[in-house]
This record gives sequence, C-alpha cells and structure tokens, in this order.
Amino acid sequence: QVGLDHTDVVRYTANGFPDVSFGGGSGKLTILGNDVGQGLALQPDGKLLLVGSLINPIAPASAGFLLKRLMPNGTLDSGFGTAGTVATSLSVNAAANAVALLADGRMVVVGSRMFSANPNFVVARYAADGALDTSFGIGGTLSIDFFGFTDLGENVLVQADGKILVSGSAQTLRSDGYGLARINP
Repeated sequence: QVGLDHTDVVRYTANGFPDVSFGGGSGKLTILGNDVGQGLALQPDGKLLLVGSLINPIAPASAGFLLKRLMPNGTLDSGFGTAGTVATSLSVNAAANAVALLADGRMVVVGSRMFSANPNFVVARYAADGALDTSFGIGGTLSIDFFGFTDLGENVLVQADGKILVSGSAQTLRSDGYGLARINP
C-alpha cells in the first residue's frame, strides 16, 4: 500500500493470511514519512529490497531514488546504507520503479528523472552495502533518452551474461511507444 504519508510492506502466507513472523507480529511493516515504494526484489538470503522515491515535503518536485533493505523478519537492515535506507538525490522529479540483483550482490535500479522539460530513463548501480557504484555510467548513473520526449524507465532485468535490460514507455512527438535498452555491465 502506498500513501502520501506511508508505505506498507505486507507478507502473506501460502494460505493468504498476513505472516505474523514479519513486521513485528502484524505481518506488515509500515514505513512512515514521505517515502513512496514502487518495486521489490527478493535477495537469495531472504532480504527484501524496496525501491521508490524519497519525496521532500517542502519541495515535492525534488524527489530522489530511495532504497530500503528489509531483513527476512520485516525490520530494516541496519547494515545497509544509513539504518537500512539509501537516498540518492538525482534531480527534479526523480523516481525509482524497479530493481534487479546482480550475481555479485550489487543491484541495478531503473526509474526516471527530469532533464529540461522531459524525463529520461535513469539507471543506477549500487554496491551490496547500498553505496552508489561510481564505476558505472557517470558517477554511478546512466541516462537514456530515446526520442527527446517523455521516457519512463519501468522495468529492469539482468541477463545470465550480466548485461542489463531496461524498458518502459518512450514517447515521440506524435505517439506513445516503448523503449528497450541493453547495457553492458
């Protein structure tokens, strides 16, 4: 559940009931504040990665990428970023939408950020501890513009050979389209 003042992460049992071993007995972790969750990935060790936007309530247009890592029991992982949270300030109206795991523990996040009047795909790579991997792209991020209009990065997959696939909507002057890019690791 995503609200203006919180995001809920809920885990269910195979029978469809809230898993009371998660989130302190309720089956739900509520993240208060202006964080907006958009995507999840399950790590091999059972930890969850949540990505989305960190929204500044004073200046809502100045959002950045948000990553939170949860332990298998639904508590924030204190060994990730700062107390389980990584915030990457990118620019005006940035939003992370999806995350994928690399074989070596790093993670790739895709979303969008504004450039002049139109958003572009933005891809960021992070180390296993949540630090931005500055060896990727320019300072840890890569911008992709397809047609000079609105491009929204929505999905990310990692191929078996480590190459990164990102996709989403890509508009031209006269029509909506689809953008797909493959990035070398």
